[in-house]
Amino acid sequence: MKTFVTLFILLALLFSCDAASKKKSSTSKKTESSSSNVDVASKKIASIMKAVSFNPVVSLFDSNFTKFVADRPRDYHAILMFTATAPQFQCSVCVRSAVSYNEIASFYHKQFIFNTTAPENRIVFFKVEVDDGRGIFNELGLETVPRVYILPPTPAGAPKMKISNFEVDNRILLEGTSRIIEELNNLTGVKVSMAIVVSFLQINLLTPLPFYYLPVCLHTVP
Repeated sequence: MKTFVTLFILLALLFSCDAASKKKSSTSKKTESSSSNVDVASKKIASIMKAVSFNPVVSLFDSNFTKFVADRPRDYHAILMFTATAPQFQCSVCVRSAVSYNEIASFYHKQFIFNTTAPENRIVFFKVEVDDGRGIFNELGLETVPRVYILPPTPAGAPKMKISNFEVDNRILLEGTSRIIEELNNLTGVKVSMAIVVSFLQINLLTPLPFYYLPVCLHTVP
């Protein structure tokens, strides 16, 4: 009987140690994953800070779109403008919209210090030129420009979002900088001041311009 009791106690101790070991391993993996997410986010913020020091609008390409937009966590709002401002496309709407877009991005960075701002108030203004992101254009099925999307921040482990669900009515691009800022404030909750922001897009608003169809055959994404 004593032998049986002793054996039972030994088995109980073994199971207890094994459970504790598994729990410690699980906790360690979670800590490592959390640390990895923080490291990825920090590197992303550093890259953005460097980019906006040269230009308030960050250019995206097929090669870095996933890193700055699709990958999670992304602790900032991502504003995406898909456009074609190169002279060969003769897209006057794209060129005019770019002026307002750059004004808004500049004004945001004058009001907010990006790396010290709370994640819910961080905004990164991105642009994707058709010649720089044909793969992205094809993946999203974009055939007209300009197009604007306002994506909310995404935490680690969040399901992949469908970008098309966050498209903004592109008619606002013809209504001037103040109208775009109003829409930005409404959709992000970030209050970018409209004071002293002026754009020549606010002139001649009674003459709506048609959206421009790309005169190029975009290659199918393999």
